[in-house]
Amino acid sequence: MKHQRLETLRNHRQFRVPEFFVFDGDLEAVRELPSEKIIVRSSYDFEDGDSGSFAGIFRSETARRDDPESVRGAVDSILADAKKKLAKIGGDFGRFHVFLQEFIEIESGGVAFLEGSKFYAEISVSGSHGVVNGNSEQTYFRQGDFEIRQGMEILDSKTLANLRKSVTEIHKIFGFDCDVEFGIAESRQICVFQVRPITRSPFEDRRILDDSNIGENYPGEVSALTFSFVRKLYAEVYRSTAYHSGISYIKLAKISNVFDDLVAWKGGIIHYDLAAWYKMLLLFPGNHKAAFDRMIGSSGNINYLVIDDMADVLPSFFYRVKYWCIVIGKIFTFRRNLNVLERYLQNFYGDFFKKDLTVIPLEGLHAMLTGFVRDLSFLWYVTIDNDFLIMKFGKNGNLGEMNGLFSANQVRMLHRLANGEATLESYVETYGHRFGDELKLENPEFDYGSPEFQTILAKYKDLEVETKEASKGGLLRFLINNREKFRIFRSKNFSVARRVFLEIARRLVQKWLLAEERQIFDLSLDEVTDLIASEARILAKDRKRILLGSGFEGKIYVMEHFHIPKESYDIVVAKSFDPGWTIFLGWLKGIVIENGNLLSHISIISRELNLPLLIGAEWVLWALKTGDRIRVEKNGDILLHNGTSYEPVR
Repeated sequence: MKHQRLETLRNHRQFRVPEFFVFDGDLEAVRELPSEKIIVRSSYDFEDGDSGSFAGIFRSETARRDDPESVRGAVDSILADAKKKLAKIGGDFGRFHVFLQEFIEIESGGVAFLEGSKFYAEISVSGSHGVVNGNSEQTYFRQGDFEIRQGMEILDSKTLANLRKSVTEIHKIFGFDCDVEFGIAESRQICVFQVRPITRSPFEDRRILDDSNIGENYPGEVSALTFSFVRKLYAEVYRSTAYHSGISYIKLAKISNVFDDLVAWKGGIIHYDLAAWYKMLLLFPGNHKAAFDRMIGSSGNINYLVIDDMADVLPSFFYRVKYWCIVIGKIFTFRRNLNVLERYLQNFYGDFFKKDLTVIPLEGLHAMLTGFVRDLSFLWYVTIDNDFLIMKFGKNGNLGEMNGLFSANQVRMLHRLANGEATLESYVETYGHRFGDELKLENPEFDYGSPEFQTILAKYKDLEVETKEASKGGLLRFLINNREKFRIFRSKNFSVARRVFLEIARRLVQKWLLAEERQIFDLSLDEVTDLIASEARILAKDRKRILLGSGFEGKIYVMEHFHIPKESYDIVVAKSFDPGWTIFLGWLKGIVIENGNLLSHISIISRELNLPLLIGAEWVLWALKTGDRIRVEKNGDILLHNGTSYEPVR
């Protein structure tokens, strides 16, 4: 029971436990409490039992010590409330107690948990009541040498250490994992208000998904092939980074799942799994979480981690010494390693973009891509070292004084190209693989001979583009410029993969293993590999047309990728409807898509908006073009207006 545990703690002088007594009807005893305000509380074995907890089921009330009637009223109210609740759960009212406790003014308070080696606290300026109501302003987690702090600093390091020490002592006294309600008095003294055993662990291994930074590179939904390719690259690059930091492949194999889970695919959208990132950062001496959160623009909203399975790979004293020696060595070889990676990439690009992929055997294409990913992953670690240095030294860097960065020069080169001061070949060689959503493999390469590009150049021709002299020196500028340069290389890497995958898809269509080339984007990287190896047959889906809502008609716009059309239209026709296109729904009369089902995002939204939707309209992109006028019949048939009348789409 609550009052019995507090009585036990009161006998240990290292704990500050408010004065209290179990109420037996004697109001005179109230005068012995040292505070003017008192708290009337409940104590019941089921409320804080070893096998279950009903924490918060019974009320607490405040009263004044010098007002016996208010005390009696609070006691009677709590007893009446408890009698009703115990009757519902079949509890024994005879084992219910009320105790009166002095009121201690606190600056802050909260709830702390200790389970094994894991300590976790939530702190609020409004005390434990604020925490229970979800208003904690600071959280703290510690396991071994690893700790996480987030939110405003309500408790300093010394107070947090004392709190953890106190909860550890409580654990020793009672012999169970503790859930402790505490307050911090003005003197920074820790006051213990309540102790209960943990009946349900607050520490659960879970995925913490965040797309705040990665969404910049992969906005909206991505294909299965893009995600699996990205997942492979992240896993292998960061394994290589750890290996080049002195961690053996044997140790890395023990936690291979951590690297495989750095990115996740939920709802078709790529996210970082922050839990995996924070676990990976534990491999390296030092607390890198705050710098990482700043780097990716994340809120870092994670309160605890399960790292029990990482005991064998956490930094030892010997490795800590070795690690900093490796870091010092990397500083001296950093520029050389950057040059090695850049030379490798330039040589590979120069060779690859001259190749005729159509004459390379299918297995050779796959081997080429596999080898490129392997070599790239092993060498790309130096860009991670570059980002690590930005994380450490970029907090107070003055980005406003950095001019002449590699990526910014793209705008200036467009201006020179528009005015005949640069050649299209030189522009394409440097920036030719940069286009909208460039890291999505399913996106087509940009056509630099298109009227759209000429429109862009026309805008640059008479545009005043300020040319600043490149800023000199400075470690941070050097690091930022490297980051921008290798972003350009990254877009070329995805262009390499895109071209190889499309050529593989063309061969698989020839072998009747795929129904159409773009079907390859619906497959994962492993499925493509298995398909090449086993020639398992994948046939086109037998799509069934489903019309949600009534028939509709109007002028169509064929939407192959996101952009804001200039033309007016009534109907969107697309392969599938991206959730990011929801902004178009307000004025539409209907939607026609090839892919989808009754549980697709657009199906759910269209039903709510009473917007007609035709699903499974196979080959509709091939048969229709923007500007056509169509009518969708109630049976799902599509009729095309020929100028005088409607006729079935052939």
